[in-house]
Order: sequence, then C-alpha cells, then structure tokens
Amino acid sequence: MKTLPKKLLTKYLPIPAAVLLSFNASAETRINGFANFVAGSTLDSDVTTLDINDNVAYEEDIVFDTDSLFALQISTDLSDKVSATAQILSRGRDDFDANFEWAYISYKATDNLSVNLGRLRAPFFRYSDSADIGFSYHWITAPGTVYDVGFTNLNGARLDYNNYIGDWEYSLQAALGTYESDFAGGELSGNNLVVLTAEATYEWFKIRTVYGRADGTFENPEIDATLDSIEAISPELTEALRVEDDAGFFLGLGLEADFYKWFIAAEFTQVDQTASFVPTDDAFYITAGARIGKFTPSITYEELDGVADNIANQEIVNQFAGTPFFDPLNAVNIGLQTSSSNKESRITAAIRYEFDTSIAIKADVRRIDDDINDNNDVTIVRVAVNYIF
Repeated sequence: MKTLPKKLLTKYLPIPAAVLLSFNASAETRINGFANFVAGSTLDSDVTTLDINDNVAYEEDIVFDTDSLFALQISTDLSDKVSATAQILSRGRDDFDANFEWAYISYKATDNLSVNLGRLRAPFFRYSDSADIGFSYHWITAPGTVYDVGFTNLNGARLDYNNYIGDWEYSLQAALGTYESDFAGGELSGNNLVVLTAEATYEWFKIRTVYGRADGTFENPEIDATLDSIEAISPELTEALRVEDDAGFFLGLGLEADFYKWFIAAEFTQVDQTASFVPTDDAFYITAGARIGKFTPSITYEELDGVADNIANQEIVNQFAGTPFFDPLNAVNIGLQTSSSNKESRITAAIRYEFDTSIAIKADVRRIDDDINDNNDVTIVRVAVNYIF
C-alpha cells in the first residue's frame, strides 16, 4: 500500500530500512531521521486504554506521549560491500529514553544477496522495517491487533535475497537469532528463533507469506509467584502453565492490490505459544483507501481472537477432585488462561494530508469493541504529524 507518489518512492527506496531522506546521499556516512508527534484522547470518560505493556495509552484527557517518537539513523559505508547501520529511537511511552533499536553490519555478497549481522528487525509483517515510521503509510500507527506482538527485534543474522522471474519481482528472507523484550509487566525472551519470508510482486499485486518459530520464556513476578505456590502440589500443572523454553509459532499472510489512485490490502496472522496458559491469537486487518490529490482517506477493519475454545489442563486439575487442593488449582488454571484472553474488533477511519515532500498530517477516529468485556468499549480520536529528514 504505497502512500507516496511514484517520483518520491524512487527517491526514498534506496535508503536503508525506511523511506528516509539522506542529508548527503554521496557521503560515506549518512544521517537520517524520522519523528511522529501524536495527540489523542478517548471520547468515553470512564474508559482508559492500555498498551501492550499494560501502561495507560489513552484516556479522557489529551495524551501526547503514547504514540510519539523520535529517531536518528546513522549508516556508514565501511567498504564497497560492507556497511554499518545504527538506529537510536526514543519513545514517548518510555519517557523518551533513547535506545538502540537497530545496530548491525551488512555485507553485500552479490547484487541480489545481502547478509546482515547484529540487532535487526524481525521480518514478521509487511511494514516491519518501517513500522515506527508513520510517514511510510496511511495510518497514524500500524494496526495493533496484528502488529502489537511481544517483540519486534532479534539479535542474530538475516539473509535478504531479491530477484526476478519474468515480470515477477520476488524477495526471500531468512532470520536466525534470539530475542528479549519487556512485555505485559514481565520479560519475554527466546532462543532458536527462525523467521522465513517470501514476497512476490507483479505490477499492482503483492503477496507475502511468513513462518516463524522460537523457544520462548516469559517471566513475570506475579505469575511466577502464583505458579511457585502450586508447584509442590502439582508439578505437572505448573509445568503445563509455565512459559519456559516452550515452542512458539508464527504464521502470516499478506495481500495487497495497489492501483495508485486506490488500494486495498490485508494481513492475517496466527501466534501460537504451545504448552502454556497463553491461548492462540488469530488476527487480521483489511484496509482500503484512495489517493485524491494530497489527501488519502482510508478505512481499516481489524479483529483479534485470542480466546481458547476450551480450558486446557482440566484433566490434571480433576485428579485432585474431592481434595482441599482442587479449588486453588482450578482457580489458578482458569484464572491464568482467562486473564490472557483477548477478543476484540476495531474500525478506524483516517485521513492523510501531504503537507510537504517530507511531512504528513493525519487524523483518525477508532472504535474498539471488546467482545469479552463491554465496559472496555471505547472510541479514540487522534491527530498526528509525521516527518522524515
């Protein structure tokens, strides 16, 4: 879903990892940057929304920091085939503390193949590389039901291959490594991460597929204390609920039709953390918009279904039926599984205005319907300024 005029796309695409404007394209060292300044509030006085880390996202009073960020990217050519890239990013939700989002070395093995080593973006989504760059798409932020996953970066290696078959352009990626991220009041980490992607483009049509797997661990003080309290009673139930070196899987499919004057696109994902209290998450979004002069109005519909069909591990709990241990074990088993469940739908009407070749002004209205708890239904209004430099 290209949101830039074709002449601008030609200008920005050669720049690594985003649609960024270089200060000096011929210099050995390039400094690029981007920023999103976003303000928003809920229209419901008694509802406060939370982000992926359970922090306040939006409330009745106007919030300026949740989706705002500022970043600098420095790229240096070490030789004709080797370059180094570092991206320093500060997010408003983290009090604008600066962190290295990316730090990697690239080796251009051939005209079609590059090898990247270091801290990299995991290629889960259509906009993974530019998800933080609001200027690169028509939304204020990418659809959260799909893009808000436990981690976005990996430490390791990624191979990127691009070529043509007839009129089809295709790209393949293979990423290997580890990950570590703050998530939901705890720490998410993993080993043996593998992500494989394949993307093909023919004129106005694009298709993308993704497969990922890893051995994941989730540490949360409250959850760990709860599981420790029942371990002596039922080690089997504790093991079934604890997320420790458990295999997790990611599947993704993206489809896009872009006729320039109008576009339609969708991404479908499934995240499955096996052998734990976390249910499988199925999510998708469908978006469509039109380019009318400097304006791009759009509509996006999203769904997330993270509710298990049945409560797992009941056969383990039922072994303690008729004993004093049944009720506490049953409460822990059901409580952990239901507390991590999520089922909601979202619809967002947005508009983008091309203020300048490097500045976009946006506004959106989003309605979120929580299918588990109607008290969480909320409408959010946001405005944003995205720019690159």
